Amino acid sequence: MTEASIDKTRRRLCSLFDLYDFKYQYSFFFPDGIEPEHFLNQAAKIKRFLRRKYKQPILLKVNLSAKRGLHAYITMYAEQQLEDYKKFMELRFPGEARSRALTPEKIESTISAIMNQKPHNLSGYFKKDKVNRFTMLNSI
Repeated sequence: MTEASIDKTRRRLCSLFDLYDFKYQYSFFFPDGIEPEHFLNQAAKIKRFLRRKYKQPILLKVNLSAKRGLHAYITMYAEQQLEDYKKFMELRFPGEARSRALTPEKIESTISAIMNQKPHNLSGYFKKDKVNRFTMLNSI
């Protein structure tokens, strides 16, 4: 029996939480009203910036939120603190950068949510057939 695409995505994403010891979560919210196409262009620039600025592995995930209207945002997970993350992100990109330390309980609840909740409809939001939900930067 073949594995469904969403099950494969869930399995691969959760395996990264087992492989890496993420201790910090970072989020970046673009201004309200950003066009989905512009979001994808900015997200690609953010990936390049993070890959060059920080040499450690970073899991980058695209999410949707319905707060204040449907909009996309980026969540990142890292094993070590990203020095000056907020300052660098807000200088280079329009939006709001947030960060917090993670507890083992929060990691477990994140994995549980990935496994049990319906994934966001990124293809519908971005009006593209394929949108990568996550990427691992500087993986080992």
